[in-house]
Amino acid sequence: MRRKNRVSDAMRSKSILGAAKAQVKAGRKVVLTYGILEDGRCACKRDDCPSPGKHPLSKFFPNGVNSATDDIALVQRALRRHTNANLAISLSGLTVVDVDGDAGRAAVKRLDLPDTVKVFTGRGYHLYFEGELSEGTFKAEKLDVLTGGNRMAMVPPSNHP
Repeated sequence: MRRKNRVSDAMRSKSILGAAKAQVKAGRKVVLTYGILEDGRCACKRDDCPSPGKHPLSKFFPNGVNSATDDIALVQRALRRHTNANLAISLSGLTVVDVDGDAGRAAVKRLDLPDTVKVFTGRGYHLYFEGELSEGTFKAEKLDVLTGGNRMAMVPPSNHP
């Protein structure tokens, strides 16, 4: 039987730990990423950070998404050290369509996809689908399709520029 893809109230928690627990309860593995400092820079403190707020905490997730975990004790240890960390999930068993801006909305409308979970992001929204695409990940103008366990997607309540 296919598992219904949904977003629970706990996944909408304003607490990274609360949201991480909810994702793990739903069968997802999580990754904590560097957060964003008050001045808008990535907490990794690299002036040239190419992915602010979106790359894994290397001490706790040394292999990036391949270190994704359902170990809440590890998540708690990481959060004690990085209180402003962000949350991502492994896309093992999932496909996420990342839609940005008007061009992305127009492109996804042309695809005529079935109704599914929609999570709003800073520039648009993510659509979540059960299963992985055999064709793999691909990118288009303002529309990315991410799939498989070697990919991750940022989830609420993450904060990034």
